[in-house]
Amino acid sequence: MTIPKSLKHPQFGIFKWKSDWDAYTGSIPWSKGKITVLIYRDAFDHSDVGDIWQILEDIVSHVESWDVVIHTALKEHFYTTAQNWFAPHDDYDETDFDSLITDMAEYVGKETAERLVLSGKIDEDGFYRLMKLDSISLSEQGLLDFHFDDGWIFDGHSITLTASIEQDILDGCLAG
Repeated sequence: MTIPKSLKHPQFGIFKWKSDWDAYTGSIPWSKGKITVLIYRDAFDHSDVGDIWQILEDIVSHVESWDVVIHTALKEHFYTTAQNWFAPHDDYDETDFDSLITDMAEYVGKETAERLVLSGKIDEDGFYRLMKLDSISLSEQGLLDFHFDDGWIFDGHSITLTASIEQDILDGCLAG
């Protein structure tokens, strides 16, 4: 099968082929911004381009309900672990707290950053603010992987929720 160098969606724009990833990359609107999407070659084993576009359009048109499902699954799969792992008092010297608060404030706001760093504990609000959706990937059989940047909680480990296109979270994975 010849791989086109790019695919164009009328709303989302160009998705470029990245041979080292064996996937197309582009972006879709998500909440107040855009999110990177990877469409792996094996997604086309069971779907044509029109089907793939329809899946992405469905995701975008239901982004608010996806957010609810994702937040519920993040809590279920990772919140208890986050409470055990989040330890700025163990990982940073008190003299570094001001710079940690400044860095963290860029993502969660100064008030939340101060609360989290000074208390040394993660709460649900801080947890959700630090868990930033980084990308979505689509692979064979319509499975979606939601990849997160953990923002100081899990020491750079990979955080992924796997879901069906029907908005059923199938699994959560903390790797690396």
